[in-house]
Amino acid sequence: MPRLLIIAALLIVAVTACDESSGNDPIGAPCDEKDECDSGLCIQEERYDEFTGFTGGICTQYCAGSCPGDAVCQDAGAGEGLCHAACDTTDDCRDGYACTTDTGACVPDCRLSSCGDTAVCVEDTGLCAPDCRVDGECEAGLVCGDDGLCQTEDGNPPPEAGNAP
Repeated sequence: MPRLLIIAALLIVAVTACDESSGNDPIGAPCDEKDECDSGLCIQEERYDEFTGFTGGICTQYCAGSCPGDAVCQDAGAGEGLCHAACDTTDDCRDGYACTTDTGACVPDCRLSSCGDTAVCVEDTGLCAPDCRVDGECEAGLVCGDDGLCQTEDGNPPPEAGNAP
């Protein structure tokens, strides 16, 4: 009888060891360490005692246009992109993130971090928008609106600045 129990236990261990599920978190999931992420890249909430803007950390990977599964490549500046969870509205994003209208990506909510030196946080949406209050200049195809934010000529918001903190 003990011999049968040992054989049964070994079979269970063998089957469990062959399970293809990694148990790791997908792109957009919160993380503290890279080992938690399928991609092996975790941007932690804090780095060197500074808030990164990524509330709860985020599992991601670098991209140049495409991402695995339903994830969306969002420009992070300097010619690089980061994969983010896909969304249709901010309700689709986890707490601390907002949905971009141009790419449908869950990005850090700027009301919790910042937009850097070249953009301002739009309080209604939690998304960054180019700032033209200082010099009145906007990127090609955009004009400076009365509120000091760059917008399309017909008054619509421009594609978001990416909300990369």
